[in-house]
Amino acid sequence: MAGIKPDTLYSDNLVDITREILVFHNYYFWGCGKTVPVGSIEKIETLPPGPNNGSWRLWGSSSLMGWMPMDWRRPGRDRIFLLHYKNKKFQIGFTVEDSFKVRDVLGEMGLMKR
Repeated sequence: MAGIKPDTLYSDNLVDITREILVFHNYYFWGCGKTVPVGSIEKIETLPPGPNNGSWRLWGSSSLMGWMPMDWRRPGRDRIFLLHYKNKKFQIGFTVEDSFKVRDVLGEMGLMKR
């Protein structure tokens, strides 16, 4: 979270959101992040937490179709977010510290599935 840009709409220990990019912290091994341009996102949906939605997947993937950045507190989170890329089957599942705020921000950006 160090170096938060003034145009940041939401930031926590797991993700930063601006109008141009989403940054997932601790996406790759060794704590490296992943930046996703907003223009490459088709939609983001929310799922209730549960074993079938990845609530116990602390980091990584059970298939080659998606990935979840590290979140040691994921089992206690209230929502799982699922990012769908445009023209790709690969997805990113992620959690945040304030799901209500993130749903509002992503909704205002037109990214939330209706």
